[in-house]
Amino acid sequence: MGVAKGFQAVSYAEGKALFAQGRAVAVSGEPDLARAAELGVTLEVQCPAGLSANLDLFQLQQALLNLVLNAIEAAGSGGRVVLGAREEPQGGASRRVALTVLNSGVPIPESASDRIFEPFFTTKRTGTGLGLAISRNIARAHGGDLSLSRNEADGVQFTFWVPAD
Repeated sequence: MGVAKGFQAVSYAEGKALFAQGRAVAVSGEPDLARAAELGVTLEVQCPAGLSANLDLFQLQQALLNLVLNAIEAAGSGGRVVLGAREEPQGGASRRVALTVLNSGVPIPESASDRIFEPFFTTKRTGTGLGLAISRNIARAHGGDLSLSRNEADGVQFTFWVPAD
């Protein structure tokens, strides 16, 4: 496992998002940016410097790519997706790094929200239903978790957290 230290926000116009030790750990690809551009989705990164977590950078990139692609689709035409990061208390003296992906799309129906992390469950016509299940497994493999942390009319947010260094 690599140690992701010194997260930095980088402009999406450069085709990059979160970096750790000079390596892309979140969205660094053309497909997500191209899809966002097709839909007119605004992508933003809100990430302070200095966050640190011990994790596999490739797996983190995969988890966040799944979340961002879902968010772009959910935000829809003219929507907004915000990637955020923060350090927060976990209990006692422990801290964790929370990575959030917020979209301006409609809320996930309550009937589906209880099942969205189940493998092969999807509400999309072309989805496999594996993205959220894989992302949650990656978070849990690193001692963290993935949750639907906000599901309201003005935004849907997933939070991927792992223990901080």
